[in-house]
Amino acid sequence: MRSASRQSGFTLFELILVVVIIALIAGMAAPSLRNWRRGASLRDASDDFLGATRAGRTAAAMSSIEYQLNIDSQSGRYWLSPTDSQQQQQQQSATIDDYSSPMSLPQGARIVAVDPSRQPMSAIRFDPTGRTDPASVTITAADGSTVTMECRTPVEDFVVVQESSR
Repeated sequence: MRSASRQSGFTLFELILVVVIIALIAGMAAPSLRNWRRGASLRDASDDFLGATRAGRTAAAMSSIEYQLNIDSQSGRYWLSPTDSQQQQQQQSATIDDYSSPMSLPQGARIVAVDPSRQPMSAIRFDPTGRTDPASVTITAADGSTVTMECRTPVEDFVVVQESSR
């Protein structure tokens, strides 16, 4: 008597069933991955802003002239420049080259700077002695997520003090 031999392997139905299950899981995970990407662009924007503050402080100390970080809340842009226009033409530090052209925030994001008394600021000054205007800067993404950075005293650096996501 001859026994029927059965080949091992997967049937087409089993393979299709596994692909459908994987597609369902990927479909459920996609919305949370989209929010992760939005959060990453906000973190990148805050890291760039912190880099600009460090470059401004360094450029002021190296060149012995006052620099400022200009903030245009309407367009969501910021850039570094010497405070005096004559010095601006004479001195262009390699330290600020990356930040001397306006840097833009991600699409739909806003930036607001206020002084310790909560009055709006359009620029943050960096003195050649290493002192900085105390300020609080908040970047808000289009989805409402925020990052707040502060320089509490003239001798401190800007640091992230609060992050909130939606």
